[in-house]
Amino acid sequence: MQKKFSRIKIGQSGAIEINIPLVKILGRTRGSKALILCGMHGDEYTGLLIINKVLEQIKEISGELWIIPSANPLAHALGSRVTPIDGYDLNRKFPGDRNKELTDRIASAIFGIAKKMDVVLDFHTFSDPTVITSIFMNCGSRKTRNRTLNFVKIFNPDIVWQMNVQSKNELKFVTALGPKISFEGVPNIAIELPQHYEITPEQIRRAVDGTIRVLNEAKITNMKLERNKRTPIFVEHSEIDSDISGIFISKKSLMEKVKKGDVIGSIIDINTFKKSRVTAHESGVLMVLKNNQFVSTGDRIFTIGKMIKEKD
Repeated sequence: MQKKFSRIKIGQSGAIEINIPLVKILGRTRGSKALILCGMHGDEYTGLLIINKVLEQIKEISGELWIIPSANPLAHALGSRVTPIDGYDLNRKFPGDRNKELTDRIASAIFGIAKKMDVVLDFHTFSDPTVITSIFMNCGSRKTRNRTLNFVKIFNPDIVWQMNVQSKNELKFVTALGPKISFEGVPNIAIELPQHYEITPEQIRRAVDGTIRVLNEAKITNMKLERNKRTPIFVEHSEIDSDISGIFISKKSLMEKVKKGDVIGSIIDINTFKKSRVTAHESGVLMVLKNNQFVSTGDRIFTIGKMIKEKD
């Protein structure tokens, strides 16, 4: 097994060179190619913990494992969700354009790599407390969708967010990396994890094991792991935002099933200390949930996953 470290040249900002770090792990024999990346948004770091643990466990591979630990290095350095220079969200810019703004050039470079892979794992981090969530893009050909779904099940998250990029609410995701490479025939999973300072050792272990199981299925690794015992819940994603400002105190817990009209918690007005109840706008399972946090008008308070049948 051989490791090669390089940088993908993107451009300059003043006297600063902007390059994307790339790690290539090459096996002794040819085979499948997998890409793991994180840092698409510069304020998301949890994927680095998972990649580090995966690399500690892998001793031998077949084919090639490519890793992009910081997909948007300037944003990563400044802890910014968007690219600081042009203000764009990298994960809304695919397939990119190497002749346009910096974010388009980064997207173009990553897309050029990703579309040549046999599987792609893209690690993200929710800003609010959450569970391990895999996003099933549900795009591309039937063959691609089936292969993607197989990898999603093998990763074995708590929740599978089944995306529908044709819906009004999720149309904005059509220019994310996942849908674009799905239409290129590449199975892929976007994985949402808790913040690096909130994720538990058990969640780290599960994310690492899930990654290795995907690599095993792609015939890149051949490592023995315990059999899956968890059945993920398939959901459609639905957020609720606050109409008022104050401290939100939850009465529910993550992964708790709720019915439409159930009281999820209360917002305490910081001027009057008056409590306003917040109720569930539909039935489902709580997949993202603030607690004891300050919210402003328009901030997300919680996300309910409306439970659906697999590939509904």
